[in-house]
Amino acid sequence: MSDQSYSSGSSPRGGRRTYQPYEERYSYSTRESSSYAGSADAYSGQPARNNPREARVSANNPRNAANGGRVRVEHGNTRSNNPRTRAASQGSGAYAPVSPADGTRSPRAARPSSAEYGASRTRTPRSGGARPAANATVNPIGVSGASGRYGGSRYSSQRNRNPISKVLVAMVVIALLGAGFGIYNIVNPAQFEVSVNGMTRTLERGTTIDDIIAEGIVSPVAGDLIAVDDSVITEGAGDRFSAMLNDVETNDGTTRLHKDDVIQVSDGKDIMEEYSVEEVTVEPGQAVDGIGSIHHYVKGVQGKTEVRTGATSGLTVETVITPVSDAMYKSYNADVGADKAIALTFDDGPWPETTDQVLDILKEHGAKATFFTIGQQIDDYPEATKRIVDEGHQLCTHTWDHADGSGQGVNLTYMTAEEQVAEITKGYDAIKAITGQEASRVIRAPGGNYSGDIIWTLEPYVDAEIGWNVDTQDWARPGADAIAAAILSAEPGDVILMHDGGGDRSQTVAALRIALPQLVERGYKFVTMDELIAYNDPASMEPGTWN
Repeated sequence: MSDQSYSSGSSPRGGRRTYQPYEERYSYSTRESSSYAGSADAYSGQPARNNPREARVSANNPRNAANGGRVRVEHGNTRSNNPRTRAASQGSGAYAPVSPADGTRSPRAARPSSAEYGASRTRTPRSGGARPAANATVNPIGVSGASGRYGGSRYSSQRNRNPISKVLVAMVVIALLGAGFGIYNIVNPAQFEVSVNGMTRTLERGTTIDDIIAEGIVSPVAGDLIAVDDSVITEGAGDRFSAMLNDVETNDGTTRLHKDDVIQVSDGKDIMEEYSVEEVTVEPGQAVDGIGSIHHYVKGVQGKTEVRTGATSGLTVETVITPVSDAMYKSYNADVGADKAIALTFDDGPWPETTDQVLDILKEHGAKATFFTIGQQIDDYPEATKRIVDEGHQLCTHTWDHADGSGQGVNLTYMTAEEQVAEITKGYDAIKAITGQEASRVIRAPGGNYSGDIIWTLEPYVDAEIGWNVDTQDWARPGADAIAAAILSAEPGDVILMHDGGGDRSQTVAALRIALPQLVERGYKFVTMDELIAYNDPASMEPGTWN
């Protein structure tokens, strides 16, 4: 590298910069005492306080004194306690002499050649003791010399590593590679034995399941492509094979076999075509079934069906998710088991005198009954109506006016749907007006006429419509004995039809006085219709079991 210099009169920042040799920049200067000993702070004009040598020399330098001690230091203005840094700073610096006459700078003295400058520069000792400077020049790696602090021997020992270590590393690498190759050959020999479908076979390294099929070692039959209805769309379009490799199922033909593998290859499985799925809600239908005195409604339940449509075949298959349950109007007779329970029922009341007489007889024998009342008569006999409820009997409707008008006083089915609904709801309202409670949704139709469309017309308003097992025909007044005989013919679970209103019911009252004591003696008990219905769960009855 060349010396650092600047063109004459140009600023160090603007001129071309060249650099003196590395050795020179880091050699000790013999001119240090003249260059730096008298230097002052380049900008403040004050002697450098941190360097006692500079302060000492500055006072003895006439050029400094002539210019107020102010000298511009071109280089080396950074002080350092590091010998290498300080040496570099001092060795490369120079000063510009100041003219004593006018204060201008004198032309820079010619810099000695590299050889002269480097050879002549020695470090001035700080005190009287001599400090050897021999072999103190700096090379690019460090200061040369056997005893120097930055001697080259320290660095050269790091560069010149022992080549034997490289050989040892190479040998270890080769040994590891050889060991790995040997292990690989042991684990994956060129030829090895496997068990294929229970027979030992010798295979070449890299053999796959596809290879043993292609070589005829095994001959599985491919499965078929199946439609959503389980019919065959395309033969052989399913899985090519099925395999259990070391107890793991696979159908990947590219799977490689290895030493001691156990594989069982069988025919391929069928594949179902892709299909779309739609859930469809199925609304319940309506059904009427059974025979018996109790006609009970059972609510229908919506069903859900999954519809699959094949993408290839276009076929559609329905699968039931939740079965639909139709709304049912079930007719059955009560199954009371070992209980001798029967239901006494009275129609067409309340009626003056007769209703109270019937209530007296029932109370005497501890019997409960169900009264199917005419709505418009409740307003005429409110006290009798209240007594029915107060004494624990069941109060139900027998329509508002017994299907008067278009129903001809006997048959609701003659009426329009609106008239049918009005007959029932007005009967409920009459009961609630007297009792303050919602009426029972158990009804009896006039004359027992309850079939056809009226069943589903009144389904939202009625829980059960009650018929009878024993008709005493007391409405025809056949005599008290005949009515009593009919009552005594009842069996457990039967519903007995009688009347407390609609005319002269004295024969009915007399028949009760005869029959009830005998039934009590036989061990019968008398229940309301709600209590009789409670013996069975109509919703759980299977078709044909309630007749």
